Amino acid sequence: PFDIRSFCVYQNGGGSNVIISVNKRVGSEKGNGTKCAIRTGVWDASCNLKIILDANADVQGAGGDGGKGADGIKYPPTGGAAGTSALGIEFQGTTIINNGSISAGFGGGGGGAGGRETSKNDRRAGGGGGGGGRGIPAGNGGRGGVPQSGAGRGGGPPPPANGKAGGNASRFAHADGGAGGDNDDQAFGGKGGDGGDQANTQTKGGNSTLNDGTVTNGAAFGNNGYAIRKSHNGITYSFSGNAVTGDVDPQSVGGATGVFQGT
Repeated sequence: PFDIRSFCVYQNGGGSNVIISVNKRVGSEKGNGTKCAIRTGVWDASCNLKIILDANADVQGAGGDGGKGADGIKYPPTGGAAGTSALGIEFQGTTIINNGSISAGFGGGGGGAGGRETSKNDRRAGGGGGGGGRGIPAGNGGRGGVPQSGAGRGGGPPPPANGKAGGNASRFAHADGGAGGDNDDQAFGGKGGDGGDQANTQTKGGNSTLNDGTVTNGAAFGNNGYAIRKSHNGITYSFSGNAVTGDVDPQSVGGATGVFQGT
């Protein structure tokens, strides 16, 4: 990720026509939606700033990591991480010509709930890990949950009682969440939620129902970043070319605005 202005010769581009050409793959740091793969920076008001993405350009926010599955019923699952954003507009009147690809980073799936069954033995099962969300870098799958206590045939919880890890996503697609653990077909962990991409909405982790009817809840999924995000509501820009993938900041008051975190 980088701030365009930091790469330019002029301090503020006053009175200049500044053309930024992007011809490579650029990704964002992981974090939240205010992180951006490319930021315009702030220029002198008299500058004419144009960003041109050629056919080889692929600018994406980072994908969110999947959440961790519950460790039986002792430690709860964790939520999926948010995706980050692709292009951050900080300069009024920026012109964007997109001949390549601009895509939001997508959120990770939530970790699955832990299970327990106590009618005869105290059997426990771990939740599945959440799948990673699409992006650059892509989201990693969350680990499966491992029961910290409880019984199984021959002693402690058998390996099948452990939840499976979620899958690692790619810059092209999300990954699915891992299966919940199965302790002797008596206690079951919830499946990890799936990560998100352009065709699939990320999901929360699956729940599990204990034998007394109590429901243990899977964790929430992570939110998506934005394909294009503005630093504040007063910013407007012009856009032409290929459609972006993911949500875009509205060209009016409201929407996903705010000061960008450092990249």
